Amino acid sequence: MDTARKIAQKGCSDLTTVVASCQSKGRGRLQRDWDSKAGGLYFTVILKPLIPATLAYKAAFCAGLSMVCTLKQEFGIQAMLKWPNDILVQGQKICGLLAESESAGDDIRYINIGMGLNVNNTPSPELSAISLKKILGYEVDIKLILAKFLAELNIRMQLPFFDNVICEWKKYCSTINRFVRIETSIATIEGLAKDVDHNGGLVLERKDGVMQTIVYGDCFYQNIT
Repeated sequence: MDTARKIAQKGCSDLTTVVASCQSKGRGRLQRDWDSKAGGLYFTVILKPLIPATLAYKAAFCAGLSMVCTLKQEFGIQAMLKWPNDILVQGQKICGLLAESESAGDDIRYINIGMGLNVNNTPSPELSAISLKKILGYEVDIKLILAKFLAELNIRMQLPFFDNVICEWKKYCSTINRFVRIETSIATIEGLAKDVDHNGGLVLERKDGVMQTIVYGDCFYQNIT
């Protein structure tokens, strides 16, 4: 993502993509370390959509949905989206997403979508993670996945797909109707996830019955017995 940011700031075409075979300093949300061993697909795609800055958040939803559809179409894998930016298979994390953008006034200069997909690598045992190789029982062509994903993303960044992405995203969301704990930098909120609104916020019914919309945070599923 650091390299992609420099390229984007200097000027490049839409869908320019920076790929790494492994990362020594992979990071996720809040600068957490990201396990990035050889065999995975680690990349950042630079998007330059002609949209107002207020709609930049939709690009991350387009990317997550595009990856889920790629895995389903190419391998028959029933991947699910976990709010706000994870992709799960069999309840285990197979892909993470990180987005950053830069604007000039009301216009977007670029949106960088960084993604890490477990493909032929073996995630550390202490992580609740899974790889395509583990699921399928064989190694997968990483270049093929990336090409298919970029084609899907390019389609979904166009109208009318872009306008309707939240509705489409929710069809694959495993968070809605789950009891969750959301941790932010200032608070921890628990409750039942009721919906994802048109702005991408998680609508939560707290234990005290109050409805609250969460716009950012780490989401943890809870088992309520």
